[in-house]
Amino acid sequence: MGGGMARRRVTSAALALALVAGVTAWLVGFRAGASGADQTNWSLAQLRAPEAWPVSTGQGVTIGIVDSGFDPNAPDLAGRLVAAADCVGSHGDDTMCRPGAAPDLVGHGTIVASVAGQVAPGAKFVAARAVSGKLGGDDDVSAAIDWVVDHGAQVVNVSIAGVDSASVPLSPRMTDAVERAWSRGVLPVLAAGNTGGLSGYGNVDALVAGATTADGTLAPYSAQTTDVKWGVAAPGSVTMVLSSGLQILHEGTSVAAPNVAGAVALLLGHGATRDNAVQELTSTAVRCAGCGRGRIDVAAALGIPHPRPTIAPATMPPPVHPHPAPPPPEPALVVPDPNLLNQAPGLDALTS
Repeated sequence: MGGGMARRRVTSAALALALVAGVTAWLVGFRAGASGADQTNWSLAQLRAPEAWPVSTGQGVTIGIVDSGFDPNAPDLAGRLVAAADCVGSHGDDTMCRPGAAPDLVGHGTIVASVAGQVAPGAKFVAARAVSGKLGGDDDVSAAIDWVVDHGAQVVNVSIAGVDSASVPLSPRMTDAVERAWSRGVLPVLAAGNTGGLSGYGNVDALVAGATTADGTLAPYSAQTTDVKWGVAAPGSVTMVLSSGLQILHEGTSVAAPNVAGAVALLLGHGATRDNAVQELTSTAVRCAGCGRGRIDVAAALGIPHPRPTIAPATMPPPVHPHPAPPPPEPALVVPDPNLLNQAPGLDALTS
């Protein structure tokens, strides 16, 4: 499919974009098929994803990944890729994307996809490489968004932002691509950015994800999502596991966004419409300062109540037994005067 050459062909220079990465050391040593992501236990628990899995795993849902590429042999992604393409150099024309593979040279896109895949273990993926190394242009990102939508994505994750300011407003080209996705029934999810302050994504039709820490508050580096249409927040931490076994912590809104995209997949897999998924995720989110509508609680969005706290039975003090009253004193034994005994009548007298 496609949207026609009129909407794809561009002539203006591309806006420089970068991966929304909190640290870069984790990129060192990445090797396709041997590296993956490991969500910290608190991340999935904060989302309440394990409580949601008995209800939905995202089965039947396709997540679009627009990023640095996709390693189909990564531990969490094996057997889950439906289609892929390389859109680097497409100049905004998604017909110029090269189908067949989305080689990931730095690992960022693979980690982003792995995070979404861990939240929604039943979902599949379509992936479009839009960034070469860590930098790219909004023209290629826009073409990649169009391409994954053309190839069946129901939710599209974009963990990419402006190179000078991660919370720079979307360029007109990217705004158009996001709105095209929305108009075709797809839900875009955007990383809010890692430069603090307020996100500038405004009224765009997308879930914009800030990052939370283990205590459930907005991370200091995360852009606040209070001034966007559907601002939310989600855990922004993941561990990169290299082929050598080395584990390096990676933090950023690039992690928060796929946590949200995975949550969307769980709702869509349970039969929610796109609009209903937005409503349920935003209305059940947990309030936190700077988090827009709140921090995502996917189990609550699926109607799963919080478990009642276990209340230990009250420990009763041992009964206090009063000391028994002392028995009343026995009456004193009266010993008759022996002289009186001698005067008692005898048997003869009693029976006569």
